[in-house]
Amino acid sequence: MNLPSGTEFRAMSQADVRAALAIIHDHDEDDAAWAQQTYQQSLAGQFVLTKQGKVIGVSGATPLDGTDRSWSISWTYLDTDLIGQGFGRALLDSVLNWLKGQGTRKVFVNTSNYIDEQDGDVYRDAREAYRAAGFAEELRHDHYYDRNESMICFGMRLAAQGAFEDEANLGRIQLQDIDEIPECDGAYWLAWELRADETDAEGFQMIADQVKQWEGRVIFMAFPSDVVNADEFARKMRFREAGRLTDYYADGVDEVHYRYDLM
Repeated sequence: MNLPSGTEFRAMSQADVRAALAIIHDHDEDDAAWAQQTYQQSLAGQFVLTKQGKVIGVSGATPLDGTDRSWSISWTYLDTDLIGQGFGRALLDSVLNWLKGQGTRKVFVNTSNYIDEQDGDVYRDAREAYRAAGFAEELRHDHYYDRNESMICFGMRLAAQGAFEDEANLGRIQLQDIDEIPECDGAYWLAWELRADETDAEGFQMIADQVKQWEGRVIFMAFPSDVVNADEFARKMRFREAGRLTDYYADGVDEVHYRYDLM
């Protein structure tokens, strides 16, 4: 694609990190803190957009574990003085072109509907930019990041849909761990694993009671759609289905999300 005059899209280097974090911080302090931790671990798949040598935008992408070529777009922000001049779309399109070159099958990106008392709907322009680039909303979790702030996940296919082999996964679900979701206030994620022995949902009430003591608001969990007993298991613990990401793990295998509200 043709970038705006004087701009360059390139891989992020250590020398770019401070400027990239400053741009993210101008938009979202929590995102900046989380990005800093990530950048300290690795800069793989992270990019900057520069204008006459100065970093004006930041974006990136991460492969999603356990999936067939699905990726997630990471923090994508632009210098606030340059919003609305076409640089943001150029940055996003550059990342998508890079992902196509990696053979990516499907790409996802999360945003929110956060309303600031002074600035209003902070992420409205971002949501519109994703839609304009070809993304479609696939999943919305109400009260995810905080009360009255939803998580909105957009998805877009980058490769032609392949054949689907309908092979049921007969593994048995065992609860594993519970952790507060990064950048969230009172939202927790329940981890699990598949084992050969019998399904056990009996320990969940102890987990729910513990999360209540931590003043948690909601617990989320998700399963591949080919896990045969997942829906029965979730409903036994009084979770309710909250939506799905289509073809998340592979063509024909969605990620089905559930939630358990504590407040």
